[in-house]
Amino acid sequence: MKKIYWLLMAAVFSLPVFTNAQQNKVDIGLEGSPGVALFWGSDVTIPFNSPVITVAGGLFVQYNLSDHFALRTNAWYETKGSVAKGNELDKNNNVVAFSTANHFNYLTVPLLGRYTHGIHIGSAALGCFVNVGPYMGMLLSQSTVRDGITSATIDNSSNYKKTDLGLSVGIGFEYPLKNKFGLSFEVRNNLGLVNISNIPLYNDGSIMTNSTNFLFGFAYKLGAGAEASK
Repeated sequence: MKKIYWLLMAAVFSLPVFTNAQQNKVDIGLEGSPGVALFWGSDVTIPFNSPVITVAGGLFVQYNLSDHFALRTNAWYETKGSVAKGNELDKNNNVVAFSTANHFNYLTVPLLGRYTHGIHIGSAALGCFVNVGPYMGMLLSQSTVRDGITSATIDNSSNYKKTDLGLSVGIGFEYPLKNKFGLSFEVRNNLGLVNISNIPLYNDGSIMTNSTNFLFGFAYKLGAGAEASK
């Protein structure tokens, strides 16, 4: 599965080599965002976990197949995780609040198909788009931070798989700047579809990731400027 994924990625990156730059086939740029993330998949984990604020950002490359269709990939640094909160009793039977936060740092690489349709709002031309495709996340590090009667930070990376696989779905718009640049905004959800836990869970449960990012992007269009899709 991983080999097939990387072969597809290599194919996307090799497309610009065989493309005349003057045809404006390739966009490159930066995008990043705040977001929210949590776990899903386990009847035991879900009730005790709340979303956490996350960040994501990195580079993207887009190969434009036509005015409406494109292939797009990113190389992102992305944080994920969740936090569990509750109460516990100290040695004097006093109730003390505690929290246990799980922090995950991933390198996330999606392979997306994009459909764009141009609209005009007054004199402004906008390209409204939808992105859909698989993603692969490679775990860089994990830490568990506990705060309560006792406080500690523990590296539990070995308890989790090195690879996360899932589905990315996003919707947004791009505003062209002088035909050579573009500003974009996208809401994208990365839904993990595999169990990331290396250790058995109660009742054959699983831990899967889920993150939603609010992406602001800046693109440079190689070659001649492109007009908004019609």
